[in-house]
Amino acid sequence: MLREGEWLGRYKIDREIGRGGVAVVYRAADRRGRLVALKVLTQPTALERFQREAVRKLHHPHIIRVYEAGQERGYHYIVMEYAPYGSLDKHLQQATAKNQHLSLAQSLEIAAQVAQGLAYAHQHGLVHRDIKPSNILLDRREGVIRAIITDFGVARYQDGQTITRDGALIGTPEYMSPEQARGHKVDARSDVYALGLVLYHMLSGRPPVQADTPFAALHKQVYESPPPIPHVPAGVRNIIFKAIAKKPEKRYQTMPQMVQALQAAQADPDKIKPQPTPMPAAPWPFNPVYFLVGLVVVIGVLIGLSLNRSGGLVLPSTSSPADSTVAVANGGAPTARLVTAAPSPTPLPPTPTYTSALPPKAVTFPRPSDPTLTAPVLLTLPEGDMVYAGRPATFRWRWDGELPPNTTFEVRIWAEGADREHYGAYDVKSIAVTNQGNGEYEVNFDVAGAWSVQQHVSQEFFYWTAAVVQVEPYVRLGPEARPRTLRIARLE
Repeated sequence: MLREGEWLGRYKIDREIGRGGVAVVYRAADRRGRLVALKVLTQPTALERFQREAVRKLHHPHIIRVYEAGQERGYHYIVMEYAPYGSLDKHLQQATAKNQHLSLAQSLEIAAQVAQGLAYAHQHGLVHRDIKPSNILLDRREGVIRAIITDFGVARYQDGQTITRDGALIGTPEYMSPEQARGHKVDARSDVYALGLVLYHMLSGRPPVQADTPFAALHKQVYESPPPIPHVPAGVRNIIFKAIAKKPEKRYQTMPQMVQALQAAQADPDKIKPQPTPMPAAPWPFNPVYFLVGLVVVIGVLIGLSLNRSGGLVLPSTSSPADSTVAVANGGAPTARLVTAAPSPTPLPPTPTYTSALPPKAVTFPRPSDPTLTAPVLLTLPEGDMVYAGRPATFRWRWDGELPPNTTFEVRIWAEGADREHYGAYDVKSIAVTNQGNGEYEVNFDVAGAWSVQQHVSQEFFYWTAAVVQVEPYVRLGPEARPRTLRIARLE
């Protein structure tokens, strides 16, 4: 379609990096050399969907950034953020080819990040309706993996009527919720279902629904549930099967509820208690042929028993096997046995030099001095991991234990690309951390006063973490939490 070296608008085509049913995605560069993803429409009938995707500029670290849209020489295109690490689908295919799957730590981190992005979209009234591995991109910066949701072209506002257009279902059958497969009205719980299937795929190494035809896949979504994953901790299994419950009212009712469960599982995979009905039995569809066959069998048994009592025909005894297996269709191809991958948590940034809050110049402090202290677990920010410099923001985390005297928590912020400058974001002597109960803590401050934010005024993406520190004299005591991305917007 477009050749290497060809220009479209002010973007020079490098190479094709993806192709779908309605568009082709190219890696391209603008005149300043900035790499972007250039999505070019190939199916004119999908123009309305394409235009919807172009105008939905949701600002969240885990949602694809749309820079601009345009039309030239008959081509409709969207310019988006470029994620060089590729799609989750690509990595799952590579793992499956090696009879492996993603580690538990990686899977929970990716699912939690996607859930945060979806929670933000739901907050703005949008249901994605097509969450699947190929619509989740991965980026690795400073050693931290960032999941990015893409393709909001089929998203609909939550007050929309149905999911059909011209009699056709919208979405991917292998990841559709039962109500979506039936063509009923959908809400945020359909995205909960799809994300549950994605988490199942990451941990099992195989798609949760495998069928020969789209219709067969839709039938399975409505009437069948995938088998449990044996090597996954019980708490994580409970999250999955609550998310993929057939009835929407049995699932997490909001995406923030699923975010909270995933983050709790990151801290302790066995912590999530079983739900009363984690995987409700699917209703059996009425089939008149099966009904007649069953009726004939019952009548035959009754006749046999009657003859047996009267000295007539004696029926031979039968025994059913103790164990039975249910074969799941997978397109006629044998399913390879997947070997559990060795645990390999998401790589973190290199060991930094720790510095005090807002120093005039870097002051190095020793390594953690109390080995008995554990790292906190960061929680989702109220504003969806985006904060505004110029007004207070709330940072939250979970930590089990009691703070020793003369200690507190410190939030550290550093700019992307400055991974060895974990500066404190405020003066721990003047800003108090509050205990919210149940092991949750929070602190409220304006990131505009953070040393790293002041030193990188043109930067948009940062990272943040938290750790236990001694107040006077300042000493870093405990390990840092696993960092999370932080997007900082400047108020005009």
